[in-house]
Amino acid sequence: MTFSVFLAQTVFSSKGGISEAIRDFESLKGQQDVQLASLVALIYAHKKSRVVDSEAVNDLQNRVEVEERTAPERSLLQAAMFFWHIGEHKRAREQVIQILEVQPDYAQATALLGWIDLTSGRESLEKKCQKYFDQALSQGAPQLFLLLIEGHNVFH
Repeated sequence: MTFSVFLAQTVFSSKGGISEAIRDFESLKGQQDVQLASLVALIYAHKKSRVVDSEAVNDLQNRVEVEERTAPERSLLQAAMFFWHIGEHKRAREQVIQILEVQPDYAQATALLGWIDLTSGRESLEKKCQKYFDQALSQGAPQLFLLLIEGHNVFH
């Protein structure tokens, strides 16, 4: 499962096909790279439903808490991208910081942190983004910038 397919499903869920999006996200739960992101997306989709299944949301939130402690960096990155795309900059930033604490040279995480800060609406964070972009470039992530811009434009 690639993130672009996951993102496409996210876009679909944001366009109003919540029931189908929930089924699609359910099918992704066992795939390690998008496990955490799919759980987070399920919570998001459930909360967007006309009738919120509170029990399902609570169960999913408990699973997210467990998964966040054990998820590989790639899974955390996918969840951070999801949070960023839906405008939850604080949660996205937390995920990326968690990654960078373990793997400080992870270029994709560094680049995403730059984008999160740039689009956060907080001037103090926006000033830091260039440092992260420069660092990501030195770590070898030049093509990621176009991907993130393209994905972010889908939602805004």
